[in-house]
Amino acid sequence: AEPAMHGPVEVLSRDAVLAFGSGMEQCLQSLNSSLGEWGEDWFLEHCLSELGVNHLDEFSMLNDQDCQSQPWPCESAHAAFQPFKSVEKYLACTENAELRGAWP
Repeated sequence: AEPAMHGPVEVLSRDAVLAFGSGMEQCLQSLNSSLGEWGEDWFLEHCLSELGVNHLDEFSMLNDQDCQSQPWPCESAHAAFQPFKSVEKYLACTENAELRGAWP
């Protein structure tokens, strides 16, 4: 399956960051025609792929409504919850996770 980075959680190894930094010019040239169409997660994913950086899927880190899960009330053991687009909703989720979250 094709890799798919998802904006709320993007975790990179040190080697991936180094490859991204040293290969940025190559990526800017080859992906130039798509720069205005997609977000940073798309660019990062495609750049790393072009540079030969392997990916690892870890879907359990994110509780995301866009992926048919129910993030609210933010009490499950996840690194991130999505979407909470307003500051008020984000802070309510964060507070609830800290106070009532079930962490391993």
